[in-house]
Parts: sequence; structure tokens; C-alpha cells
Amino acid sequence: MKDTDSNSGLSIATLIVSALRHVIAETVVECACYGRWRRIDTGWRCAQQAKDHRAESGHPAPESPAIH
Repeated sequence: MKDTDSNSGLSIATLIVSALRHVIAETVVECACYGRWRRIDTGWRCAQQAKDHRAESGHPAPESPAIH
């Protein structure tokens, strides 16, 4: 039983880390798109500015590259 519990905990931690990496990577893309990337601690504000900029300018959101 303990082995199953520890494996389950490890899987949950892995999922959380994967989700965080995805969110951080998305923030970097947003900031790079808008051209205002500064530091990781300002990344969230930068991502919001990119979204606001796209909404005002009509630029589409960057999507994941399509697999051809």
C-alpha cells in the first residue's frame, strides 16, 4: 500500500511541475510576442499586457505550431 501511495504522490507532483512549466513557457511566449520581457517576476504582468495589446490591435493570439 505504501508503494502505491508514494507513486501516486510522485505522479501528482510531476503533473504539477509539468503544468507550471507550461504556464511559464506560455508567459515567455506572450512576453516575447509583445517585446516587453524583463524578468520572471514581471512575467505575469507582461503576459497580460500582451493580451491587452492583441485585443486592442486585433492581432491573433500566438498558437502552438500546427503539425504538418
